[in-house]
Amino acid sequence: MSEQSASDLSWVDLDAAWCATDLGKYRAYRYTYKHYSLESLPPLDSSQFTGAFGWLGNAGDPIPRQVVELSDLATDLAAKGLSLPQDFVTFQTTENLYGSLDEVSVTGCWTDLSAPLSSPVKPDAFLVRFFRDQQDCSFGTSTSAR
Repeated sequence: MSEQSASDLSWVDLDAAWCATDLGKYRAYRYTYKHYSLESLPPLDSSQFTGAFGWLGNAGDPIPRQVVELSDLATDLAAKGLSLPQDFVTFQTTENLYGSLDEVSVTGCWTDLSAPLSSPVKPDAFLVRFFRDQQDCSFGTSTSAR
């Protein structure tokens, strides 16, 4: 049997899911991670999603080293004809937002920004990893395609 390479795939349909831990008697699960259907999550008020992250408080001042890192990443992506969403840049470059997911991780996850990574399933698409767990079981990524 031969392996099928990513370039042989015309498309791959990946189901969207929320990767999370159990919540005891409220959402029991035996292992560390489980993919829960998006329909199982409570509805969110879309009017809150303005790019200001108001539900997390004041974004704070820019972090100079993060501004440089995101600028370098944006340059790499621009060479591929891609750009970062402004909401992502804001979250990754301000003092009260950057690293805020690290504080609430129950499984040893932390912010970890990568260079653009070629998508293993879609030609001309790239991933930017921004969050990872200590055992590399689960990653947060943002995708872009030309």
